[in-house]
Amino acid sequence: MNKTDYINRSNQLKLTPRCPLIGRCPRWAYTLEFYTSQTPDHSFSRLKSEGLIPPTFEQTRIPLLPEVPWHSRNNDTETFDHFCPEVPLFFRSTTPSFIPEEAITGADWIAPTSTLQEVTHGHYSECPEFSNSGNSKISKNNARSVRPKDRFAALERDKHRCVYCGKGPNEGAILEIDHAQSVNDGGSSDLSNLVTACFECNRGKGKKSVTH
Repeated sequence: MNKTDYINRSNQLKLTPRCPLIGRCPRWAYTLEFYTSQTPDHSFSRLKSEGLIPPTFEQTRIPLLPEVPWHSRNNDTETFDHFCPEVPLFFRSTTPSFIPEEAITGADWIAPTSTLQEVTHGHYSECPEFSNSGNSKISKNNARSVRPKDRFAALERDKHRCVYCGKGPNEGAILEIDHAQSVNDGGSSDLSNLVTACFECNRGKGKKSVTH
């Protein structure tokens, strides 16, 4: 999704061309941090010192909601997902030159060749922060946005255990809500498509779909 496609998507949804939460959103700041250092610091102290985020960011920032942005490294491959799609489009000075000018939310970054594989795109209307902000009139149709009552219902149904490995909080598992049929494959956020997954299994599953 290039810049023209992105803005057209905003117009189709009758939204502002760009996300109104830029400057206050931790997902945006985390993405800036990753692209400029590859070692995100959740205090964002470097971004503040370099003037890349507003000095009032800590006072005005909104809560970061699941699905949280994450990255992991395996040998020469850096995988990242759930990033802000606006950074590669509108903040080119902070984005590595080999990252295309597209609304990228996730990819496998092959370090030796500086290439991307398994690229996913998104629009700010799909971000949970926007859906929860009161600005959104389309959150009920947002595939990525999981309603709090459905999140709780999935945890209760799955007895607060990962459906993939069976671990729960007592075994040190950090639990999340996963889309069994991935959003990339057209999966919805209906309760029937939601499962409880631990952090490790959810990262291992990645963007694949599973049957359950």
